Amino acid sequence: MVGDDSFYVVECLLTESPQQNLRVSTKTAFPPLTDFEASISDLTSGGTQYGFSPYENNLFSGHIDFTPVPGHEYLLTIRIDSQTTLTAKTTFPTAAEMTYQSGKGAWDSPYCSQVRVQKKSPNPLWMWGTYLAPSDFDPLMSTSHTADEIACNYPGTDSFNLINRELSAYYSNGSGTYMRYRFLRLDINEDDASFSVFPYSSSKFFLEYPERNELHAICVSEELDRILKETATLDFIQGGGDLIKKDADSWFEVYDHNNYYTNIQGGTGIFGAYVSCKMDRL
Repeated sequence: MVGDDSFYVVECLLTESPQQNLRVSTKTAFPPLTDFEASISDLTSGGTQYGFSPYENNLFSGHIDFTPVPGHEYLLTIRIDSQTTLTAKTTFPTAAEMTYQSGKGAWDSPYCSQVRVQKKSPNPLWMWGTYLAPSDFDPLMSTSHTADEIACNYPGTDSFNLINRELSAYYSNGSGTYMRYRFLRLDINEDDASFSVFPYSSSKFFLEYPERNELHAICVSEELDRILKETATLDFIQGGGDLIKKDADSWFEVYDHNNYYTNIQGGTGIFGAYVSCKMDRL
């Protein structure tokens, strides 16, 4: 479902925090929104409802105070000007639990990590690598960067962002595994799964300070998974299948409501969910 003709735009991503953020906007400045109310209902627990509290001086951007329960289905309801009602549903995902150890794995390299799944999740898992590098503006400070490319030898790794270059192009002893652009999308089907991950960046700091690299992972709802895959695919295609430099703090900022799937009934945008996975570094 594409929301090109929808007037109202909704952005709400549930997380494991005690406060959920909501934003509603319009595609044009006029007519302005004058009346607004919103709530989220827990359909799994009998419809328990949580009301919207606007941020100061912004009626249409605010928070809803509750912490979602894994596996529960939630209904977002927004009423505008007593005439328009927007709704959407999502199910809060279950987090996977993993350990990882740097300097271990299929590729004999300090940049490779061996990951072991302690508890799988029925939800798709997205993984990426970061590294700390000295700031360009202050040598005494460090800034976090997302690795440009990442390799994984797990059979359930999605190939939508596959780069046509083998790991051996960067590391002489690696072969037979192709790099992905920025993110891994994994469907992990068993507990105690074990696989190797190799984040790579052309930045010299990633190579000079391997002890500063980290792996991160989230499990996502069905709706958010579709949005992430569509936006990441377009991002990859627009770069000609090569690297693109982006200044965004998060790939959620890539989202453009005009062209992608939406689950907002009566509007466009996204009501989805993600949860941070437990990643213990050994």
